[in-house]
Amino acid sequence: MKNDIIIFSIELGKKLAEQRKINGFSQRELAKQLKISQQLLAAYELGQRRLHVFLLFKLSKILSVSTDYLLGIKDDPEPLPKK
Repeated sequence: MKNDIIIFSIELGKKLAEQRKINGFSQRELAKQLKISQQLLAAYELGQRRLHVFLLFKLSKILSVSTDYLLGIKDDPEPLPKK
């Protein structure tokens, strides 16, 4: 079970880093929008910390991807519809 959580955190972190770069954000810029430190964002991207669900929703909106994609439920990072 613990290994599953570690693998999940690493995979989620990879997706966060990939989508951050695709959207043209530095870690510092994205961390500022999330109101967290750059070091904490780096830890999320490396899978060293578990992401709080509230941040997951904020990231989904900022990066314009579904939470299903970030969580590994869907493989396609389909952009969220613009409102």
